[in-house]
Amino acid sequence: MFILENLMNKLELGSSRAMCIYQQVLRMSDDFSSLEGLDFIEKRRIRAVSIISKLKDLFTIYWQYLDDKQKEYVTDLWVSLGFEKSKKSTAFPEGKLTLNMNMIYYQLAYGGEIIDIRSDPQKDDRVTGFHPDAWQRRMLDAVDKNHSAVIIAPTSAGKTFVSYYCIERVLRQSDDDMVVYVSPSKALLNQVCGSVYARFRNKTLSGGKSLFGTLLLDHSENPMNCQVLITIPECLENLLLSMNPIVQTMIDKIKYVIFDEVHCISASPDAHIWEHLLLLIKCPFLALSATIGNATVLHQWLQSAEKSKNIRGRPSREVELITYGERYSELELAVQRINSGFDTITRDGNDVDSMVEHFMPYGVYKPVKLLMFGIPADQQLTARQILDLYHALAEVDSVVKKEFEPCSFFKYKAEGEKVWLTREDIRRLEVALKNRFLEWLRINPERANKVLQQIGRNVENELNFRSRPFDQRATAVKSIAPLILELRDKELLPAICFNEDRRVCERLAQQLFDYLEMQQKEFEASPEYKKYEIKDEEKIAKMVKRKRDVAATKEKKKSKTADKFERAEMEEQEHNVQDDYDPIAAMRLRLNMVLEK
Repeated sequence: MFILENLMNKLELGSSRAMCIYQQVLRMSDDFSSLEGLDFIEKRRIRAVSIISKLKDLFTIYWQYLDDKQKEYVTDLWVSLGFEKSKKSTAFPEGKLTLNMNMIYYQLAYGGEIIDIRSDPQKDDRVTGFHPDAWQRRMLDAVDKNHSAVIIAPTSAGKTFVSYYCIERVLRQSDDDMVVYVSPSKALLNQVCGSVYARFRNKTLSGGKSLFGTLLLDHSENPMNCQVLITIPECLENLLLSMNPIVQTMIDKIKYVIFDEVHCISASPDAHIWEHLLLLIKCPFLALSATIGNATVLHQWLQSAEKSKNIRGRPSREVELITYGERYSELELAVQRINSGFDTITRDGNDVDSMVEHFMPYGVYKPVKLLMFGIPADQQLTARQILDLYHALAEVDSVVKKEFEPCSFFKYKAEGEKVWLTREDIRRLEVALKNRFLEWLRINPERANKVLQQIGRNVENELNFRSRPFDQRATAVKSIAPLILELRDKELLPAICFNEDRRVCERLAQQLFDYLEMQQKEFEASPEYKKYEIKDEEKIAKMVKRKRDVAATKEKKKSKTADKFERAEMEEQEHNVQDDYDPIAAMRLRLNMVLEK
């Protein structure tokens, strides 16, 4: 699968990509078939996401490239999942692999990652490795035009790469020009240094210049002799206000300034420094942020600031506002269950012995705060959370079920066409449900309170338990390994785990490392591992013997041959055969087999 995934990224022809995806489906369905029966229905629902993602591509993009036999297999697999009924027998056991959900509810409850964003991705020669979306191409265009830009997009949406495009463009144009990257914190500064070095370390520098330099209040490295200066706001302000002619000469070489986390201009106690920088710099800038409440006001202020810098006779530099509201990957919220005395009840009514308690963010809101401030504008719900909100509203008022039942809302019929949801679709349902909830909050608080109690019940019990005194650190350390293992088993990794104490975070990381190291040593000492090790040694020994036999055969033929050119060619082949046995490759083979196990 790993090889096929990598191959997929290199293929461009539709027919080739179709065959690659089809081969992935074949392999995935073989593994999936082992989860037959009602006992594994939850595991099937989780594991089916990746298969359905591939099936979706085959149905919607590559169907015309499949032959009749392949189409029949794909259709049979789709039917076996329970999304359609078939009058004829299929290649899969009837009812054994069903997910017991229609495709609308499945996409909302489990398939959030396969819901299309539809952001118009297109191939762009300025970018390698992916096709940038329309809003990302606007960022690239702004840099190419030497415009300033305010870029607001959620974390992980894909806005940071424009910083590296800007840096690369300046590095290509000159060996003297500079880019300044302004980081709000020292921790983020170190991360940026690593990223810059990893991306541009092959850049040939002349005149003893350094690729990047850092400037902090208590430490600096090559700040005056680099092409990418990574600093914090206070230090850049000191540079801009310096009367030193050498510093001023360096400032004249700055072609772009990148402000990361520019929302600090309103939240930080040093906000005035950010304002000074935006007014003092002479070059264009990129201002990046994940969240700004008054983006239009900030944009207007920055545009007026650029006009005030205008040199007579030259047009003022344009400041573009580029916003995007969708995350590439949805973030599901969960709290770790440490209250063993409380049993979570799922919607199906089954007791679940789990350490992971999913929750809907509205469940932690208080009615008074919601009336005063409303729901935060940047609080977008995931597909699963939207479904949770629907269930909570429908349980309080049956009219909601008539108006907003998902299958009716998205015009899906069991025997009709497949309906693949998009982010735009689920946003329409989210807005409709949110408006109904806010309406209840204003005119029928009793209903609204019932909804909040319903969606916040499990989390409230957990938070109430945590409010009582107990050894939280010991509990966290003891449960971190089981928690990560459960996340792995439920395919919820990668995940971000939060703890309010930094020392506890470090202790948790050490505890997890110690546990995994112990598990690895136990496995390496087991008879099962020894068996694999012996098999590897036998395989390597056979490979070496085969190479020796080939070399011996070549030697016999060489001695009987009078043609010096043939003899030279055989010597070359023999040399290549001997070189084929690489002990490093043998070790890598053994490692891969162990990791696979």
